[in-house]
Amino acid sequence: MPLPLILGVGALAAVTAKVAIGASKVSKELNDNVKAGTKESLASRIAQFDRLNYITTDRLDKLGKKEIEILSAFRHFQERWQRLSNTPAVADIFKEPFADLTYSPEKLDAISAGARLLRGGIETDETVEKGTFGGFAAAGSTKAAVLALDTDFGTNEVAAVLLALGGATTESVEKPEDALDKIKEASDTITKVCKYLETLYVVAENYLAVLTDVQEKYQKCFESFKKSIDRETDFAKFAVSDQANAENTVYLVGMLRKMCKVQLVLESQKADEPNIVNQEDVDSATNLAKQLLRRF
Repeated sequence: MPLPLILGVGALAAVTAKVAIGASKVSKELNDNVKAGTKESLASRIAQFDRLNYITTDRLDKLGKKEIEILSAFRHFQERWQRLSNTPAVADIFKEPFADLTYSPEKLDAISAGARLLRGGIETDETVEKGTFGGFAAAGSTKAAVLALDTDFGTNEVAAVLLALGGATTESVEKPEDALDKIKEASDTITKVCKYLETLYVVAENYLAVLTDVQEKYQKCFESFKKSIDRETDFAKFAVSDQANAENTVYLVGMLRKMCKVQLVLESQKADEPNIVNQEDVDSATNLAKQLLRRF
């Protein structure tokens, strides 16, 4: 499987919701035996899940779309950087504490090409489902772009893998006396999933805000960088301020690449647990981005 099933929580939630619906409608006897409060509580949790699932998917979609847009646009930077002579090696530009932002220009070309492939496929294929861009953000958009370029999969096939819900099936409830237990189990699981979705929504919202700040700073530096190249293509003849701006643009490219590489969601190792928000890597990238922005 070329891409992981990074949104396994969808399968978990789908199963519990279907169990809940099946249990609540199993028979007339069930309606007589289950207290109205229990059923109302479950209905409330399902409604909460539906709302959180919608807004979280929407926020992840916005984040993933932003990341693919950023990666796609790197080709414009690469085209101009390659026009320069006497440039320092990219690896020599980065200094502590930003040394790990360095990148290979060749790999950046590949990432940008893969992102354009994904973006073009999604925007022209009406069958691609909502949540596809969000799947890229959850898995790490840089990884998705590289895999798209390195495999024979088209965009729709990649999307299908990302959005697959696995074994989400309706569990039958044959005995009314089992229904209350099923409803309780479903209710508890949906509550757990909702807590996960709430966390993921907040993380995606904040990450998108910081990513947008870095992108906007990059765009300003890149516009100045383009004007410098229009005047002179020998880096050694750049004014000191133009050299500094060019290097700052490289820093911002490295930061954007790093942020788009972060995998927001880690696959749970427990079948009955929702996936895990990758808070550690998100915080690390966010803090580094804020530190870099303070340089300007």
